[in-house]
Amino acid sequence: PRRAAVTHRRRLAVGAIAGVLVAAVAVMSWQQARILQVERAREAIGRAERLAAAGAYRDAYAAAAEARRTLPDDPRLIELWPVITDVITIGSDPSGAAVYLTNAPSADGERAERVRIGTTPLEGVVIARGNYLLEAEKSGFAPALRSVSSALSRVENSV
Repeated sequence: PRRAAVTHRRRLAVGAIAGVLVAAVAVMSWQQARILQVERAREAIGRAERLAAAGAYRDAYAAAAEARRTLPDDPRLIELWPVITDVITIGSDPSGAAVYLTNAPSADGERAERVRIGTTPLEGVVIARGNYLLEAEKSGFAPALRSVSSALSRVENSV
């Protein structure tokens, strides 16, 4: 019985040590993954800064949005965000119109996919700085179309 008790304690000790080792490896793996994630986010911020300096605001927005998921409080990102984004508010009378944005055609004439951004009234919608075709549609009413451009005014573009 005594020998069986010692063997049982040894098995428990080995199991406990194995459990601690597995937990330590898991923590180290998570930390390494987090380090890589932060490194990629910092690289994305640098890429966003370069793209913004070149006036490629949509691409800069995509890179910054990627970084923002990991480093939302990064000072460089906070400084860059208002440069590469616009905040739009859209209303309609009557309310309840579906609102779509389409990137303005590129130099090669390729037009991007139309994306629904919500239903009026919309307040404080953050979009990448750029030129868009805005469409508002409500059953029983003619669709409203409007070009929206950051180049026209960073303050207001009323529909």
